[in-house]
Amino acid sequence: MHLRMHRRVIATALATMIATTGLSLLTDTAARAESGSGVISSVGPLTKIKTTHDLNCYVDHRADVRSEFFGGTGCATLIAVGGTTFGPGDVPSGPHDPGTLKYKKFTTVSQSQVTGAGTVANPYKVTTVVDAGTTKIRLTQVDTYVEGQDTYRTDIAVANRGLSSSSVILYRAGNCFLAGDDRGTGRVDSATGSVSCAAANGRTMQWQPLSAGSKYREGTPSSVWAAPVNRVAYANTCDCTTFADNAAGLSWSFSVGLGATVTKSLKLNFSPVEVQPLTTSKTADASTAEAGGTTGYTISVTNPNPFSLNLATIVDDLPAGFTYRPGSTSGVTTDDPVVTDGGRHLEWTVPVAVPASGVSQLHFGVNAPTLPGDYFNRAS
Repeated sequence: MHLRMHRRVIATALATMIATTGLSLLTDTAARAESGSGVISSVGPLTKIKTTHDLNCYVDHRADVRSEFFGGTGCATLIAVGGTTFGPGDVPSGPHDPGTLKYKKFTTVSQSQVTGAGTVANPYKVTTVVDAGTTKIRLTQVDTYVEGQDTYRTDIAVANRGLSSSSVILYRAGNCFLAGDDRGTGRVDSATGSVSCAAANGRTMQWQPLSAGSKYREGTPSSVWAAPVNRVAYANTCDCTTFADNAAGLSWSFSVGLGATVTKSLKLNFSPVEVQPLTTSKTADASTAEAGGTTGYTISVTNPNPFSLNLATIVDDLPAGFTYRPGSTSGVTTDDPVVTDGGRHLEWTVPVAVPASGVSQLHFGVNAPTLPGDYFNRAS
């Protein structure tokens, strides 16, 4: 038996809010209200995503009163090239506070209007182009967002317009202000190379690399900003157990050949709350049944979270010789499942929520095979 659930619980919450308050999704025209200024506006959950002309980043989440980065724009794309680091003109509490020259400012080239419809096929998009001084290195950053998601994507194309190959270190980092708190702990997902800031209430902000070769850093803001200032890559370190003012980011070290372009991509993922996985168990009506007789099973789905989670489908694979008894389903649904694979594979559509710290159950009946023996119906 397999269970699948929708992970984007917030998307369902969004649909509920629209239905009960009369709100409607922003149109493409509405999203362009701040056209040319690098601002994507939507009903969220990320209600505002802003990229400045010199590659600061700014995010508002519907769950918070204040922005997700310290000072609003305490997040940035930077690049070290030719013995110099380039970045935005100001990163609040960062490596380039006003009046403190610690690196050089990007030269702004252009920024597009917001385009797209906020859908998977046509996401909102902002394209920002900057030059790293006179190094002939040009960055073209594309930020995209699909409405209803807690994540947005950034693709940074590094082009070499000079006369020789160039070695660079590209950074994307931010001073976390998650859930209205400047303090938090860190987390690392070694399988993906992702690094996160985690708030005291369990919410997370995660930098997820989509391009290979990245390194991460989580720690105090000064430790995170020290790497671009000193033109060194992050070293895959995390002050994970320390609850303090924290920041996090990713870096990539690579060479860009003459006339070549190298693109590095990442996602910034926001978790409104930390979601623990649902657990499932399955029990038979009886430990034994008569050959050729009938019996049944109960599938229990337990939600350990202090909030409800939506189910999409419940799937069960019967042992050989067992068949589903039509009209026998009860519990979270009374509809019969879709039956395939010669009667063994059962799949129910379950458009219900498992209550907070609660259990939802589904019961169904089966016909036992005529051949006596031991049969196992595994749950996972």
